Amino acid sequence: MGKSVPDFDWALENLEFRDIEHHPTYGPLLEQLLVKRFRARMSQHALADRFGFPLSGIRRVLRRGGAATRPQPEPTTTPPPSSADLDSCSDQGSPDPLTAREESSAEEVTTAQLSEETLGLFATGIGEAMRFERNRRGWTRKEMRREMGTDRSLQTMATHELGTRAMSMCQFIEYCHVLDVRPGPMVDRVYHDVVDTRENAIVIADLDKLARSEYPNLAAWAEIRLRSLPASARGMLPLPRQAQDALAALCKFERRQLLEILGAA
Repeated sequence: MGKSVPDFDWALENLEFRDIEHHPTYGPLLEQLLVKRFRARMSQHALADRFGFPLSGIRRVLRRGGAATRPQPEPTTTPPPSSADLDSCSDQGSPDPLTAREESSAEEVTTAQLSEETLGLFATGIGEAMRFERNRRGWTRKEMRREMGTDRSLQTMATHELGTRAMSMCQFIEYCHVLDVRPGPMVDRVYHDVVDTRENAIVIADLDKLARSEYPNLAAWAEIRLRSLPASARGMLPLPRQAQDALAALCKFERRQLLEILGAA
């Protein structure tokens, strides 16, 4: 008689996420589970909290299962903006107010807050950095707990490494101390990799496609910008963070929604 395969519940409790994801038996079961819960309106963060999985892994599995798409915002019904409004969203990110109508919105987005998704990725990045240092020393979580002299549960330590449970500053310092790493450089490195590159990245807008957009304000803006660009630009316009915020306010989108539209263009 062949050796029996432990059930899926056992795998969820005892295996790392990547081991489950790439397992020939458990991988498809994991995809079915996440896709089913996600389509039942369970958010990615809720899935991470429920199962102790990393957000990055959940997004990867959902994309593979074709369930990670988000609905696009409905076309705006606000009156078309003036040429002055549209031209103010330039590639230089002009600080001038869009109009009195958009001024309050523009002021709100200039002090941009980090999105929940970015904060989740930052927590995941810190956990991954800690896990890397632990593995570099050849320690299991149980062995690291013994070195720390703590009675913290292995499940809690696992969720700290997965970034699905917030840890206190004192707990983070405790981990860094036993791993013999400086907390400051670790935080700086993860902040740069996640926040700087994600929140402040320059986005390339394809103006030819955006000019045919179903969103009137966005299409009008793209047409005006196309007329001002040299032919050598081939309709491609770099948008720094400030210009993204101004354009999102003009079109009455959240910045996340605008980036989704620009990415699909």
